[in-house]
Amino acid sequence: MFFKKALFCYLNKNTVAARKIATKREVCEIRIPVQWGHVAGKWWGPRDKRPILALHGWQDNAGTFDRLIPYLPFETPVLAIDAPGHGLSSQIPHGMTYHALQPPVYTWEDCVKNLSEGSKGSVSIESCKYLLYRNLKESQTEPNKFYFTRDPRIKAMNVSKINQTQSVEYYKRIICPILVLKADKSPYDRNKEKFFEVLEVVKKSSRGCKFFYVPGTHHVHLNNPEVVEGHINDFLKIYDTGNRGGIPLKKEIFL
Repeated sequence: MFFKKALFCYLNKNTVAARKIATKREVCEIRIPVQWGHVAGKWWGPRDKRPILALHGWQDNAGTFDRLIPYLPFETPVLAIDAPGHGLSSQIPHGMTYHALQPPVYTWEDCVKNLSEGSKGSVSIESCKYLLYRNLKESQTEPNKFYFTRDPRIKAMNVSKINQTQSVEYYKRIICPILVLKADKSPYDRNKEKFFEVLEVVKKSSRGCKFFYVPGTHHVHLNNPEVVEGHINDFLKIYDTGNRGGIPLKKEIFL
């Protein structure tokens, strides 16, 4: 518990320090009830407007946006959620009883090393803490050691459940404006021909498709948010012009 409180305090101070922002952006943990437990997340900014929904990648969590969101327009709220089985969200039902064994435990240094090396260097050593504080719990039996809380089943999940033909058909239906930022050092760059085939489809179907290469790894938004914030803010200035006001919120979701 002490570890969690201390890390939360440090990260909240650090996230509002980006680019020497003078006005503090309010951030609050949320918990949305669902049938199997809850979906956790972080609400950034005003609570009287409909937020931008920020969805993290596979095996990450809402902490992946901690360094980027302070660069975005102060008046625009952002809701970053932990997907089920990730971060602080409940795991989906297992369909079997739990066992009483504790999973493998690691020192903080080993957790950092495992995450960075497991991402093939995409998450820098300095950025690991932004993901780990939502992915670790302290061991009840071994002091100063931690275990990963994300659902281990997501490691075995096939994230590409549709083929290229199906992907193209899906993307033909995207008509909303879309911004695509592709990191030049991403380890997920094996199928360039398929990617650009889909991109050309989106350019034709979308009302406004913007595509840029940016320097960095797959986690460039976390490691170097200043590299992408200009593209995102320019995109929001053009397309985020609708009315975000007047939504009823249940106060009990805010912790």
